[in-house]
Amino acid sequence: MSFSYIELKTAIQQYTDNDEITFTQNIPLFIRIAEERILKGVQLNLFSKTQDANLISGNPYLNVPADFLSPFSLSFGANPFPNGAILNPSTGLPYENYNLASGILLAAGNLPPYAAQFVTAEAAAGRSLGDIDNSGLVNAQDSLLIEKYIKWKWAGLARDATLTDVIVTYIENVFLPYLVANSETYSIYYRPLGTQTEYLDFKDISFLRSYTQDVTTLGIPRYYAQFDNNNFILSPPPNNNIKVQLTYFYRPASLTAGTDTSYTWLSQNAPMSMLYASLIEAGVFMKSEQDVMQMYTSRYQESLQGIKQLGEAKQTTDEYRMGQLIRGRQ
Repeated sequence: MSFSYIELKTAIQQYTDNDEITFTQNIPLFIRIAEERILKGVQLNLFSKTQDANLISGNPYLNVPADFLSPFSLSFGANPFPNGAILNPSTGLPYENYNLASGILLAAGNLPPYAAQFVTAEAAAGRSLGDIDNSGLVNAQDSLLIEKYIKWKWAGLARDATLTDVIVTYIENVFLPYLVANSETYSIYYRPLGTQTEYLDFKDISFLRSYTQDVTTLGIPRYYAQFDNNNFILSPPPNNNIKVQLTYFYRPASLTAGTDTSYTWLSQNAPMSMLYASLIEAGVFMKSEQDVMQMYTSRYQESLQGIKQLGEAKQTTDEYRMGQLIRGRQ
């Protein structure tokens, strides 16, 4: 059973036995209110979509889509920086080139704690931990060496000729042990391009304001909240232009937006809910008797259980892996 637009309008008129002109003119309104009632009464994952968006450097706001109902997730899908970049966790950006010969203080002002002061036997004057090839710089070459080491040790690829015994010894005996021993104060991590999705946590606005008290402090966003009806707010504000993906529950097009022969998912898959939710609104318009309104409401609630079973149970489980859904007595 399903309803096209004209079929639902006809059914409403027949159930109410009313073809008065003001009543028929308001039937599209009854239907739209019914759709809204259903959408707010049950969560249907099929009414979710993913939309690409762009964060602008320094701008903490992201526009809310016009058909937005509620958020599902906000993420950026890849490291927007060079493959295998060594990232500064305080900013989320790759380390710049630091020439330690120009002074330890320059590096100390930008690197995480203890990095610039880290001293090894190879460089008693001070060697930055990320200076893998001991060139006096932390740059893309060091990132590439770490990438090659990871691919060799854990991805099963052949050892690259640039991974000399001296470099491997430094990585295994100095670099990695130091990261493990100082994980709370010094966190450099490897994030290959396109292989990891970062999800932001949805929080209250008050949490974001507490987390980033200085709005001029930029970085890779970690949290987001709905600021108003038109904007999300992010914390910290992005320090670069970043492409993100917003997945959200949306308000689908109304049955009344189509032609008389049009169908929607609700009119095809939830026809009883559409009918009785519309009749509730029609009954309010007609000031129907209480017992009639109770009947409409009871039938609507009964029909809604089937949609809730689909949207909140069957759509979120896989019987092959999870087993048959066992419901309590109704």
